[in-house]
Amino acid sequence: MVKTILARLLPRDGRSAFLLGFGLSLAISLAIHFVGGPLLGMSQGFGGFAHDGYLELGASIARGHGFVFEPGGPPCTHRPPLTPVLLAPITRLPLAWQRPALILMHGLMVGLTLCLLFDLARKAFDARIAGVAVGLMIAYPWLFRHVKTPVNLIVQMTCAMLVVYLIGTELLESHARGKSVLSRHWFLRAGLLGLAGAAGILTHGTMLLSVPVLLLGMAAIGLAVHRRQVAAVAVVAGIVAVVAVSPWTYRNWKVCHRFVPVATGAGLQYLCGNVHWGFDDRFTKTDEEWRRALGMAGVYEERSRVVHFWGWKDPDLDRQANRKMVEDVRSDPARFAAKLGLNAVDFYLPSVHDLVARTSTKGRVVAHLAISVWHSVYWGLAVFGLWALRRSRLGPRLWLALGAIAALVVFYLPFVA
Repeated sequence: MVKTILARLLPRDGRSAFLLGFGLSLAISLAIHFVGGPLLGMSQGFGGFAHDGYLELGASIARGHGFVFEPGGPPCTHRPPLTPVLLAPITRLPLAWQRPALILMHGLMVGLTLCLLFDLARKAFDARIAGVAVGLMIAYPWLFRHVKTPVNLIVQMTCAMLVVYLIGTELLESHARGKSVLSRHWFLRAGLLGLAGAAGILTHGTMLLSVPVLLLGMAAIGLAVHRRQVAAVAVVAGIVAVVAVSPWTYRNWKVCHRFVPVATGAGLQYLCGNVHWGFDDRFTKTDEEWRRALGMAGVYEERSRVVHFWGWKDPDLDRQANRKMVEDVRSDPARFAAKLGLNAVDFYLPSVHDLVARTSTKGRVVAHLAISVWHSVYWGLAVFGLWALRRSRLGPRLWLALGAIAALVVFYLPFVA
């Protein structure tokens, strides 16, 4: 009976996966906004720091003030540009329409992501597994919180899925063709992959490392199985991505007077991560973390004077924090390695930090416990799948999937999880 119900609920093709993702994102997020908001006394517009400054940047772009948080303010260097550019048209709408417009845009992206996920999983395994994959993703309740929030998460998710989809499709179709058969239009596919990679890089600084690692992995697999065209696609895609990102890198050079490929802020986030794990001798409550992190960077001014939306106002302070980061890694490599391991756990199981630090509020403890349980179920299913298919010809494809996940996650680990 359960199988029958699931068979009816889960999508059977890419089109139904898109409609499921788009429809649920729209319905649930709009319900949260129009029904949950008034009941809980929440503002129907945007406010506070929940959006990390992306909306302010979008509004400044739309009004011709440049890439700044407010007119006449210092240029922002710690936020990549793609999400603010996409938000810019929304900020021109009346305030009451902005959140629904955002939900519509993000809902389309969720639909596209699920469509790509279904098609890739269908090609790698079968339609039944693809439907389950889509079902597991759309069942993730925190997805809908992000759909209604003007931050970069949904945009980055879609770009990352597009990169993984194009790489996975190239590998699978090359395997199906055989060694001696060359595909037409490979150059166009390489260009599309490069543009997708550039889009991902321009949503988050960690993607600057994830995308090259994914492309290098693609090229290495291609050469290992004697599919030179796969390697060629990866190389050309990498060149296209570099060219596409270079105008933004040049802008950062003009603003910071040094080489900043995408965004600043690594040193500050690294030091915040040290405070998060009590590496400055004690755990602290959230309201103290910033003061201690700024002190580790050698900055002893009020946070509001030097930091705006989680990043430095002055690029010179970013350089100073980066030096402190490098000194910290060199002074205690073992502690740095421990931090990577702790953040790897915290990335999926934030309750571990709550148990160690005992500084979170009751509400955060409950939220972190729910997230940890949910992630544990997903990882449990992943381990079961690896075990069940360990002797199957499909087993290596699961390991490739985990490799892609690792490439997207690992570069967060030196910083705040």
